[in-house]
Amino acid sequence: MENEMPDEEHEIRNRVKQFVEEELNPISQQVETSGEIPEEIVEKMRVLDKGRLTMGACALGASQKLLDLSIAHVRHMIQSGKSRSDLQAAQFVLADMATEVYAGRQMLYHAARLRDNGKNVTHEASMVKLFCTETAGRIADKAMDIFGDEGYLKESQVEMFLRDVRLYRIFEGTSEIQRMVISRNLLKH
Repeated sequence: MENEMPDEEHEIRNRVKQFVEEELNPISQQVETSGEIPEEIVEKMRVLDKGRLTMGACALGASQKLLDLSIAHVRHMIQSGKSRSDLQAAQFVLADMATEVYAGRQMLYHAARLRDNGKNVTHEASMVKLFCTETAGRIADKAMDIFGDEGYLKESQVEMFLRDVRLYRIFEGTSEIQRMVISRNLLKH
């Protein structure tokens, strides 16, 4: 069993090396020689952009649902006799959550509008994906704070979202990859 791991690792390294030599190096040389990015790479980037916008939209939808659940929960607590002043911290959290959802929605709509108009949105799509997925994580944490013990119950939608929104930060490129794409674009010019 111990001998298998080095062989597997060696095989993976060979495959990566082969991919770089056969696929990436020729493209890199073509870009260096002509100064133009091949159309197949541009098309692949467009697909990534669409995926990143889609993942941002999924995260934004989760954030909105968590906000809606949190609002309903605070309203229920008020109707159950808790005074608004006792719930001031929760109300401030709701305000922050709503502000982040609004900002994410505007970013998403703007980038989608640019993409619909045929613009290159690699930079914007990465920012949308980064912001919306990170926001979903923060909003899930805040919803858990508002719900308290109830939020941890397996039947709770908040508990489900808390687990699921973590995946949004991974699909279509991790948050760290998005930061690399964004920073490279900023430093390119």
